[in-house]
Amino acid sequence: MPSTEVHEFRLTDRDGTEHAYTLALHDAMAGAKLTAALTAAAAEPIAALAPLAEGGLDRAWTEVLRDLDPTSIGRAVRDAIASLDTDRVLPELFRHVLRDDKKLSDSGAFNAAYRGNYGELYRAAWEIVRANGFFPLSDMLRG
Repeated sequence: MPSTEVHEFRLTDRDGTEHAYTLALHDAMAGAKLTAALTAAAAEPIAALAPLAEGGLDRAWTEVLRDLDPTSIGRAVRDAIASLDTDRVLPELFRHVLRDDKKLSDSGAFNAAYRGNYGELYRAAWEIVRANGFFPLSDMLRG
């Protein structure tokens, strides 16, 4: 996909106000660096969820849940969040994003948008990750 491809989406903030987002895809080098950082952070939590995949879809949920270790999953998620260099990753992730026509690469606009509004921040981050294909595992498994 060319880096000039544009994606648009809408999200609602904590107060119920809808906001329009526009994002341009990251170029390949910057995107590859973000993919590596995000995948490295997510690897351990994904591995902690591996029992969900064992035995196929025919297993009863009680059996699947019995095999999960909530403590391990919690530690893996905690460690993943702690390992992510948010001072570097967040500005890069939001570099090509507009929210209501304001550049989120501007720290003032970013702070005004997300102060006390972290739910929208996380949803926006996920939309950016999804649009850019920063978790390419399913693409890689297609062969």
